[in-house]
Amino acid sequence: MEARTCPNCGYKYSVAEYLKKPFLKGIYSQWHCTSCRTNLTSVEKRRWYLSFIGVFPVVLTPYIAEWLLSAGFSTAISWTGAIFILAFWTFFIFSFEKFELAQSNRVGIGESSKEPIQGD
Repeated sequence: MEARTCPNCGYKYSVAEYLKKPFLKGIYSQWHCTSCRTNLTSVEKRRWYLSFIGVFPVVLTPYIAEWLLSAGFSTAISWTGAIFILAFWTFFIFSFEKFELAQSNRVGIGESSKEPIQGD
């Protein structure tokens, strides 16, 4: 399964469409596929992993700003550049996110548990 692709119909979300729909939603949120209208959700484990990798460089932001400052840029431009680099990194990392069918769309889940329970 490719990143940013519907597992049901194979529709690949563009970066702009991805930023409008799933990127700003929570880990457990659901949305409809643009093509087949199937309920989708993010792969939870992968989204947590990408969140860590995408946001971890926040710790490095002061060092990036200091590096830009030492390159001769003003303080405002250095901090703006560091934040821009961080935002670009975050968007880049989250572009590797994968989707899965929402729990309500999965066929066969819990089907065997619907048998009546027999008493003693």
